[in-house]
Amino acid sequence: MSTYALREEFLELVHRDLLGPAGGEREVITEDNVRDRYLLGMLAPLKQSDEPTCEQLDELAEDGDDSPEEGSPEPATPASRSLMPSSFGMSFSLDPAAASFTIEAHRGQYERDKDAEGENVWVRHPRGGASAPVTLREGSLPTLVLDRNCPKVVVRGKIRKRDSHWSVTLFLCNEQEEERPKDTTWLFQAELKAKGDLIRQTAPAALSSLDPAARGEDRINEMLYRRQLGFAMGHGVSVDWTLAEGRWDRAMEARTSASPRETVRGVEPGAVKDLVIDMQVLASASDGDLPGLLRPLVESCPAGRRCAGSNRRGSFAACVGLRRAGRISLRQPSHGLAASAREWIQQKRTNPLVTLDEVDVPRNRSWRAFQLAFLLLNLPGLSRVDHADRSTSHLAIADLLWFPTGGGNYRACCPSSPTRSVRRPAASF
Repeated sequence: MSTYALREEFLELVHRDLLGPAGGEREVITEDNVRDRYLLGMLAPLKQSDEPTCEQLDELAEDGDDSPEEGSPEPATPASRSLMPSSFGMSFSLDPAAASFTIEAHRGQYERDKDAEGENVWVRHPRGGASAPVTLREGSLPTLVLDRNCPKVVVRGKIRKRDSHWSVTLFLCNEQEEERPKDTTWLFQAELKAKGDLIRQTAPAALSSLDPAARGEDRINEMLYRRQLGFAMGHGVSVDWTLAEGRWDRAMEARTSASPRETVRGVEPGAVKDLVIDMQVLASASDGDLPGLLRPLVESCPAGRRCAGSNRRGSFAACVGLRRAGRISLRQPSHGLAASAREWIQQKRTNPLVTLDEVDVPRNRSWRAFQLAFLLLNLPGLSRVDHADRSTSHLAIADLLWFPTGGGNYRACCPSSPTRSVRRPAASF
């Protein structure tokens, strides 16, 4: 089995465990209630008012008199019932030339029954149905009942005519009153679908950045993801869609998704030609050699040029801080020797003869170019109280050095120790 197939199988198991039905379309559940078995895709029935009862209000009114010795009595807080949604929906756009679309709704209903041994169990019954073609006409849709067995589970919606498209909003509503046993009136694995000639959702206008570099990055991302379009927007739930065959700018179906999936494209950090990123080399470089090792970074990005524009005092402080940060990072679990040791242990499982020196290579103890850029950009301001990056307010009592490491929350905390140590020697220059 390939790693991709194994991942898909694992995701399907998680999906069925959280959303269901884990045991198939007509599964049998032995738990006391279905609400504790599944966590996602549920719509609750209509509930009674959550206002405090008369007894609770009377209890609040029975507080005694205040006194200097006893103080004010602590008011009792009525216990509030947790609210679960009884509806969710989605909005999407249809081609202006389209004449109609269809709606589907599916769910599972669990009813009490007895198994072969006479024990009480919950048995799942698939429910739902599809509508006849819905004519595109501006205004509110008539209430749609897609399953005659459940007339109080309905679809409501509204159609709006725009200049460039039809805008449609649909909601699946559970309008049943809560009954005993409670789970019989809950909707499980609820899903709402719409089929038609879907076009791209019109995105709200965004203010373009005034920074030329940031504006260029926005344009690059728009080009890279020009075929990653959104065709629907969820209300109280996520959404997914199926593209039309052979098209990337049209979809044939939009649906709600209580357990959405998305494959995130891998991103490799950019490299800077001739830039030295080995922590060990940078940490041991002399004052005269260090600027030359970092010169390619300074010349390749605006952040580096800005750092180079600092006066000698700030640049020297940055060099001292960078060397100290490199030495400390070499000893941290996510970098340097610890990373090499971790790589050594992994390789030793397949090659027992491999030595630590063989894996203690620059690849396992190197900065990334964007980390160095952020570090160099912030160190001069961190080391000088009169730097332009600092606030002139009398409240400027905290220093912050932050840069993304790409390693999650744990690695994001790693710079805290070097930062504290960097601050002390850099401030003395």
